[in-house]
Amino acid sequence: MTQPIDSITVRTILNSQGGRSLEANLRLKDGSFGYGAAARAIIPGRRERDLTDSGRLGSMKDDANIIELESYLKGRSFDSQREFDALFSEDGPFVKVGADIALALSLAYCRANARAAGRSLKDQLVSLSDLESGMPHPIVNIFSGGEHGGYISYQQLMIIPLHDRIHDDVETALQVYGEIEKDVTSRGMVEGYSASSGMLTTSSDLRELFDIIANTIECLGLSGQVQLGTDVAAEHLEQGDGSYRVGNKIMDSDELAAFHRQLLDDYNFYFYEDPFGPDDIESWRALTEYASSKTMIVGDDLFATNVKNIDPGLASGILLKMNQVGTISGTLDAAIAARKEGMRLCVSHRSKETEDTAMADLAVAVGADLIKVGGPRRGDRIAKYNQLIRLAEGNECPPA
Repeated sequence: MTQPIDSITVRTILNSQGGRSLEANLRLKDGSFGYGAAARAIIPGRRERDLTDSGRLGSMKDDANIIELESYLKGRSFDSQREFDALFSEDGPFVKVGADIALALSLAYCRANARAAGRSLKDQLVSLSDLESGMPHPIVNIFSGGEHGGYISYQQLMIIPLHDRIHDDVETALQVYGEIEKDVTSRGMVEGYSASSGMLTTSSDLRELFDIIANTIECLGLSGQVQLGTDVAAEHLEQGDGSYRVGNKIMDSDELAAFHRQLLDDYNFYFYEDPFGPDDIESWRALTEYASSKTMIVGDDLFATNVKNIDPGLASGILLKMNQVGTISGTLDAAIAARKEGMRLCVSHRSKETEDTAMADLAVAVGADLIKVGGPRRGDRIAKYNQLIRLAEGNECPPA
């Protein structure tokens, strides 16, 4: 049994978009302290847990949910992280608490117990998981679109460096991103940067932008060392009648599937995320069967980091976002279940990030194949890259 909880504090803080996110502090009776913050999505997927309607900045000590939580937790001990997280499960007494409050407290409790045990957060997470730890490769956002702005329908056009060391991956990411940034800026194409630090351009042509990335990789002599990835975010392209809007075209599921197959044939994709809405089950199954063994078809909105949604026949990889399910235990359950089914793991950021770098510790702890941080710009993204560099002291990247 762990030390009793002495106190909790939950507050509203700013996220990277100037919006509101939640942060929690938790202190054990022996003085061990932990904190956690929950990032937010621009538009959450429909299978995600609900979030709290964050109010004014600062302490939430007068909020009825927080008052009830504090009264319940003060002086109470738990046998494990799982027992603590069960408070926020479907059968728990605080199931109606938003996923962001649940996650902030889950992270804070985990960090406090890590400090009580003299462990790092990564090592504490390793102790909670049956998975082998290891360094992931970063997925680096180059161009953004969709709900993030710009004129392309796909949400992110990305690269994945596949070196043996995270340091080399990051150096290559900086090189490729910088070269493309210089190129498209010189052509007057850049209109700004998205929440995840991808460039927003004047182009509405997906192929033009994929070609820019592919040609830059080739010109830098990095073919085979850097691969292409994309996030379709198709749930946000749905029109409500089973069709999808891609650019100025309305496509049914079969037409969109043909569009995806052509892109897969023409480009050497390593990572292909959310090609269909989460209810378009047969389309998912067919595209996963069609894709080559080198292409990960990855479910984000499809699985929503929930073990109950995982079906290895629908995708070959899963995106893990802690605030979709709301607790560390729920996230680890999804990771373990997916890995047992032979699926690839990718830990992911959210659009509205905080300074919390726990996602990097999680990715290393579960031995994720990939980690999706965003483009190498802005402090909220750079903090995660820097944490990976720190964590790399003693861990090597898995083979591609």
